[in-house]
Amino acid sequence: MTEPKKLIASAGPHDDPAVWGPRLSRMLARQCELFCELDGLGEPQRELIGAGDTDGLLRLLAQRQALVDEVTRLSNEIEPFRRQWDELMSRLPDGPRAELEHCVLELRGLVDRVCKRDDADRATLEDRRSAITTELSGVSRGRGAVAAYTGGVAGGGAMYQDRQG
Repeated sequence: MTEPKKLIASAGPHDDPAVWGPRLSRMLARQCELFCELDGLGEPQRELIGAGDTDGLLRLLAQRQALVDEVTRLSNEIEPFRRQWDELMSRLPDGPRAELEHCVLELRGLVDRVCKRDDADRATLEDRRSAITTELSGVSRGRGAVAAYTGGVAGGGAMYQDRQG
């Protein structure tokens, strides 16, 4: 048995491209669907970030995580095919090969779009965090200045009391 056949056998019970080709096509199509869903969540994510809606953003990120988990699971299933991609594609008829190549190109475009949007959103969140850090630092300095004017004692009251009169 040749090495590619071993990989195909580990990916599924058949060596026949008529069997594993449609399976691979279904997995890639599902990944495209998942990335379309991730792409669709991009604009609501950007709006939640812009509005400072932390609770809404956390809910949306939980939705995204479920999609990412499924993408990861599918990627693991596709991996044996990916390692032998060129050899496997050469075994497919022209029609199914063209469909798979088209699906892969579509998937790459979706992945790029989602990643670019996520990078921009991450930068926005980092800028916001930096601004909040600067603001909090200013509040601390303000408290220090107030303490300097009041003598630096936080309670300002007596430490000991004469209770006997």
